[in-house]
Amino acid sequence: MPRKELGDGRQPYVSPYNVARLYGAIDDKPRALEWLEKAYEEHNPDLIELTREPSFSSLRSDAKFRELAVRIGWST
Repeated sequence: MPRKELGDGRQPYVSPYNVARLYGAIDDKPRALEWLEKAYEEHNPDLIELTREPSFSSLRSDAKFRELAVRIGWST
């Protein structure tokens, strides 16, 4: 059976921010960042918690994460 990815379009809407949190929690940095970008593109209001979300603690040193934080108005 093929592996099903989160948010692959076959399920009801799931916030990209919440998908990013799940990938952050399992330390899948590339996928977490990909889903954070999707959350940014849809102007997800949950991004206000970006720099405080424990699931993203391993991402805080990543340049892409810091750049996203600056784009939404947070400096890291």
